[in-house]
Amino acid sequence: MSTGMLHLHITVVMIFMFSMIFKNILMLIGMNDTLAKFRAKTKIMEMVLGSLMLLTGGYLLYITQNLAPYM
Repeated sequence: MSTGMLHLHITVVMIFMFSMIFKNILMLIGMNDTLAKFRAKTKIMEMVLGSLMLLTGGYLLYITQNLAPYM
């Protein structure tokens, strides 16, 4: 179960990262209209991905009982 959850966590983080990189590229090259359209279409998806990152990361932290760096 933990291996599958780890793979899910890594996949969600990578998708979120690629989305952020794409938005940064659009912003840097000055395509503000395209950026606004992309942000409007992916707003819900990013909320879901953000929540999944927190949930899967918290679950992985819970099952490993490795809280030493956070204390």
